[in-house]
Amino acid sequence: MAYIEKTKTGKHRAHVDKLGVRESETFDTKRAAQEWAAKRESEILATRRGQFPRKTLGEVLDEYVRRFSARKEGAEWEAKRVAWLKRTSPWLTGKVISETTAADWARWRDERLAKVKPSTVLRDIALWSAVYHKATHELGPYVAASPLTHMDKPVDTGGREVLWSWSETRRVVRALGYVTGRAPTTKAQEVAYVLLLGLRTAMRCGEIVGLTAATVDLQTRVVTLPHKMQYLTGKPRRAPVQRQAACLLAALRGRNLEGGRFFTMNAGQVDGLFRKYRDRLMLGHLHIHDTRATAITRLARKVDVLTLSRITGIKDLRLLNERYYRERDEEIAARM
Repeated sequence: MAYIEKTKTGKHRAHVDKLGVRESETFDTKRAAQEWAAKRESEILATRRGQFPRKTLGEVLDEYVRRFSARKEGAEWEAKRVAWLKRTSPWLTGKVISETTAADWARWRDERLAKVKPSTVLRDIALWSAVYHKATHELGPYVAASPLTHMDKPVDTGGREVLWSWSETRRVVRALGYVTGRAPTTKAQEVAYVLLLGLRTAMRCGEIVGLTAATVDLQTRVVTLPHKMQYLTGKPRRAPVQRQAACLLAALRGRNLEGGRFFTMNAGQVDGLFRKYRDRLMLGHLHIHDTRATAITRLARKVDVLTLSRITGIKDLRLLNERYYRERDEEIAARM
């Protein structure tokens, strides 16, 4: 059964309730809403008869972005990955999704591995698997099962092992013009503050540049951060910080930027400017993202693993150990 209702904004919302499937979509015109409802009802009936709608993978990807990605913090990233896949692999996204096979995805995997690292391919596969999961349940269904489950995944050979040393940190922040106790007045000094906060808090670069006066409580030394799963939990992440980090944050409170922000740059701009100074110092092995792993490795010497999980927001302890904890075996042996 389908019915159309007019919303307060003047649009038309179509509701479909057929064979236990309940869906709704909003359209500018009543005609478009009626056409969509009729089409969805016929697709649901066809699926019950064992026939899947002739939706291409590209069409399903677009529907996934529209209905599910928009609610996530990583919506922009997912939309870009979908657009990239459609642009670079039309032979795959142009196929009807119910006719895509493990062999198709194996071809895509091999082509991708020739250009990027296994870890990058695995991130993409996680997104495509989520699309197929929705396509077998809430979308359509458009396919019986995901062919990705029958494809061999690339083996991640392991993450980086680089840790920032304090001598390297001093060289970089001095080159950036950092002055102890003073709020940044240049973009280079902002980068220095991001680096130091990353090394003191284990926060991501994107989390640091998003800090505002409203999200930092210097009395309790607790920072409130948006979480990538917040669209499901409805709760942000709260992270306790060390005293040294609180001192850095206190120096930033007097900047009086719009919206109470502490930084004028986004994560991409910070990373780009950092690379410029890093290469000038011939420290090409350092990445700004290594500050998080460095901070986690140092914090692991001070707190237990559950507290470390709470501070970093990493609930998967295996990921915490294998990806972020980078202390060398020799260093562990020296402390025993």
